[in-house]
Amino acid sequence: MNNKLVRYPIILGTVALIAGLLLALVYNVTAPIIAKNANIRENAEIVELFGADATITNIKDSINDTDKKAGVNDAYTVESKGTKYYVYKVTITDGVGSDNSNAIVALKDGKVHAFRLTKSGDAYSDKYASENYFSMIKGKNNLKDTDVVGGATATGEYVVKAVNATIAHYGRVK
Repeated sequence: MNNKLVRYPIILGTVALIAGLLLALVYNVTAPIIAKNANIRENAEIVELFGADATITNIKDSINDTDKKAGVNDAYTVESKGTKYYVYKVTITDGVGSDNSNAIVALKDGKVHAFRLTKSGDAYSDKYASENYFSMIKGKNNLKDTDVVGGATATGEYVVKAVNATIAHYGRVK
């Protein structure tokens, strides 16, 4: 009986050790693949704008509290076909918090190069709003409150704030 009291814990300990080592091995093999897939999902919207050849670098650490309050969530540099862009993921709110929309703003040389709503928080069509806002702000390096009103004046004010925050961020990090 004494023999069993020693033998069973040794067997159980050996099985646990082997299982732990196998789990560590599987983790080391799958972790880079999981990270790569997460990066692909995170950057899918940017790749859609610039193509799969684009080199995307996250510069999120350069976002300050003022940027965050204006709706800037993520910042990236994107190099595509020899041109460098600064790309931002922003949240646009109606000021009350009931209409949160997400957008991507791309700047080239400090001017708005691309704008696309990726999620609309109201009944306003993503495609229509994206095209409408973009046609009003394309090529600008500073927006005034009157620049974006086109059909959604409450949201338009916050589009202006978010885009101006991306332009201010660009001015600090370029």
